[in-house]
Amino acid sequence: MTIELFILISLVLLISAFIKGVSGFGTSLIAIPVLVAFFLEPAEARALIVSINLILNIYILVSARKLSYENTKPYLLLILSVFFAAILSGFLLSRLTTEIFNIMLGILLVLTALNQLFD
Repeated sequence: MTIELFILISLVLLISAFIKGVSGFGTSLIAIPVLVAFFLEPAEARALIVSINLILNIYILVSARKLSYENTKPYLLLILSVFFAAILSGFLLSRLTTEIFNIMLGILLVLTALNQLFD
């Protein structure tokens, strides 16, 4: 990986993180399609974004001192279902072609934008 590629990928991640901070969505919905379209393979982009989001979310919970069993108890069912869905999607997404994956991401982006627009 060259330094130019590293800077461009970092710039895409920074812009998508800023958009997520302003609008509430954007890290995965903006960064993954842009990274896949210009720089990385879908599997690499997914792994990068998921890893960054996981680390940031854990950091936010730890810094706010809200990472405890009592605070996560209401969300335990959601956390478990997301964990199993992530494993299942890992198996399914590895079998998808790039075109189908990009179409699915585009549809998800449009639906999320419409949801935010007509909240």
